[in-house]
Amino acid sequence: MEFIHLDHIKKPFDNPLTSVISHHALVVKEPNGNLMIIHFSNTGIHYDFLHEEVASQYSLVKRFAGTLVEKQCAERRIEIAKSPEGFYRFETYDVAKWNCEHFVNWLLTGQGKSLQIEIVKHIASAGMASYAIWKGNSFENAFRLYRTTYNKAGNIADTGICKVINGCVASSDLK
Repeated sequence: MEFIHLDHIKKPFDNPLTSVISHHALVVKEPNGNLMIIHFSNTGIHYDFLHEEVASQYSLVKRFAGTLVEKQCAERRIEIAKSPEGFYRFETYDVAKWNCEHFVNWLLTGQGKSLQIEIVKHIASAGMASYAIWKGNSFENAFRLYRTTYNKAGNIADTGICKVINGCVASSDLK
């Protein structure tokens, strides 16, 4: 697949245990016609040439479909991120609250969101609810536990997904 300006792309990690997690990047077309990718990792913001070997590792998440104004805003956010001053405006990389997917979505829309984190929150919540049923709780109590776990995970910046997975839901929520 050929990528174009403002394509949201991702590549899977090699580890099969992390199949739900991918590295996200954004395709940027330079005035000279070169395609670049801008992405974010625990080592900072990167702006790299999108050559054929790199492109073959990525798949399309979403093609940009915004208005002209939204496109201009996205391009301005890219310029800010590429600038030396912009580099220091960004939070430190954090897999739960500011990861590569948050960064790409912020570039495109101005809102840092991560579907990967939403999926993990649902998995953790379903796990807690399943545990509650296994422990003899009613479906109603298990659903309440699911909501409680999901809401606590929703405040991911304060709780961290590891705490949710390791049982940050109060023991009083279980029988």
